[in-house]
Amino acid sequence: MNDVKLMEILEDLPVGLHIEVPGLVYQLHIPEVTAFKSDRVPNPYANMMGIAKIPDADFESVLEAVFSAYAGAPFGWFVGPLAEPRDLPQRLEERAFLLAERVLGMVLEDLTVPIPENDEVVIRQIQPEEVPDYADGLAKAYGMGISTDALNVVALGSRGDLFIVQPKGSDEVIGFSRLAYVTPDVVLLGGSAVSEGWRGRGIYKTLVAARLRLARQAGAKAALVQAVEDTSAPICRRMGFREVAEYGFYLGNAVFEGMDS
Repeated sequence: MNDVKLMEILEDLPVGLHIEVPGLVYQLHIPEVTAFKSDRVPNPYANMMGIAKIPDADFESVLEAVFSAYAGAPFGWFVGPLAEPRDLPQRLEERAFLLAERVLGMVLEDLTVPIPENDEVVIRQIQPEEVPDYADGLAKAYGMGISTDALNVVALGSRGDLFIVQPKGSDEVIGFSRLAYVTPDVVLLGGSAVSEGWRGRGIYKTLVAARLRLARQAGAKAALVQAVEDTSAPICRRMGFREVAEYGFYLGNAVFEGMDS
């Protein structure tokens, strides 16, 4: 698969995998963007938007509709390399949006690459109905100011299989990740996080290796990640992933501090 096609696939992620959950999160009907909102959880990881294809002449009216729809609640805007207008990042920054993270869209095309694993942990899939039981531990592992309520939206409001990491013989949750089948040949290794006290011990790599095994068994040919530039991206690069695109995650109606609503 060529890089143009990969970039088109990445452009739709992660918002393209979001789903509505009755009573928790729903899709906003704003022209030219894809957006989701949770009235219960005022957090930019719960109120998420992206996939912007806004004609230049419509930009101001679309932006007005966005602010009106979120009605003062903090929200996140995931801006990919194919977003329109092409100067969307600059326009958002001019309107007081804050750049929270730079994210790299990366691909691994050899799913048999050997990856060292930590044998002190166990990785297992959990079902959606189990998420509330583990939400506190998942939020702690995620960090970035996310609350338990916001983590529930992140975990339940997206397609894909969710996995947790636990030390052998312990009920503690020290990490989690998602595996989503984007096409029959392409998977997304999404939403990975490891608790601070367990970082640097190969847990992230172990999560990657476990999901690649499942992807190979399902017949996938390529794996995508959207990795934060200064944390997970260097690890992915060492495992053989290569960069395809760059993204920005912008905050509207929000500041970096106090994002634990």
